[in-house]
Amino acid sequence: MVEAFKKTDKFQRLRGTGSEEEVSEQVLLLQDLVDRREAREDEKKAKKEKEQQRRDSLESTGSQLCLEAEQRVAKRQRTSSSVTKKEEADAGLLELLDFEKQRHSDDHAYRMERLEFDKEEQRIRLAQMSESAKRNEQLERLLIEMGKLIQVVEAIIIDIESDIADDSNINADPRSEAGGGDSLTVNGNGNVDVASVG
Repeated sequence: MVEAFKKTDKFQRLRGTGSEEEVSEQVLLLQDLVDRREAREDEKKAKKEKEQQRRDSLESTGSQLCLEAEQRVAKRQRTSSSVTKKEEADAGLLELLDFEKQRHSDDHAYRMERLEFDKEEQRIRLAQMSESAKRNEQLERLLIEMGKLIQVVEAIIIDIESDIADDSNINADPRSEAGGGDSLTVNGNGNVDVASVG
């Protein structure tokens, strides 16, 4: 339907009556739809063109840098006029080779430094973890010892309370405890003997 409208609309634009015509709502909606599609297509084209320009710019920048490097090498080669063409080419290649070796060496040195840094960082982390584990172990042992100490103190308190209870039974008035005529005595084994007094 949209395609048919586009063809009819294009034909009417070319024909153009020059008089105002009544436009239906359907025609307005179709025209709006066509305009939106065209706008979207234009945006896509602009985006593609911008992306292509960016790629071209990057490629041209890279090409330009390569060209400048080659020109510098060529300029250096031209300054030594006593060297033959073959020697010039060899010198340029050697210079380029030296440059690549130096770049590789610098890159390698950087990576080795980074590796050492990472190893040192890992060693510090491991030392911190080990120290933390030791502290946790010491704390655990301390808590166990405190638990044992609390048990010993509780046992001592129970023994003291028991001794106090025993002492209070022994020191009680014999007449009131044993019914008047009996006496309480503690034998050598720590047992209480009840003896009749009368």
